Amino acid sequence: MPFENIKGHEVNLRGLKNIIDSDRIPPSMLFYGKEGIGKRMVAMEFVKICLCGSKIESRDSFFSDEKNEGRCAGCESCRMFDSGVHPDFLSVDLSFQAAILGKKTSEQKSIGIDAIREAVKFANLKPSFCAKKFIIVNDCEKMTLEAQNSLLKTLEEPYEGTNIILISSSANQILPT
Repeated sequence: MPFENIKGHEVNLRGLKNIIDSDRIPPSMLFYGKEGIGKRMVAMEFVKICLCGSKIESRDSFFSDEKNEGRCAGCESCRMFDSGVHPDFLSVDLSFQAAILGKKTSEQKSIGIDAIREAVKFANLKPSFCAKKFIIVNDCEKMTLEAQNSLLKTLEEPYEGTNIILISSSANQILPT
């Protein structure tokens, strides 16, 4: 059963399950709360379920109460996601920024405009494997003001088929939209 390894968050998980079952995924979402409560883990599981090929093929609720239903048997999409090579998923964080700048993650203090520009380029591409694609910006409060402004237009007018999830421990430190 999806989300089975996540403890707590019952109300939030129920809401996410309803979103997935209705197939009405908002183009942008904000996951916020105290540091260390599992926001990123919930977001990653949500994205994996949304991209899952088994969900797409079943056409029924992915969250069945039947013992063996609602589980992915290891579709290609889930295998790629678990391996970190899914072509329709991008995780933006300090490690991503370090990789594109050719620097060490430990040297990164904030998410700058270069990382966000790469994310916006990714957002502009059509999904290549699934019907949708996802970008997670982890610790989005660490984005510089310049980076936040760069992402703002994409959040307000998202590209077709692109979903962006912002994760923050301090939602009041990000620009309102």
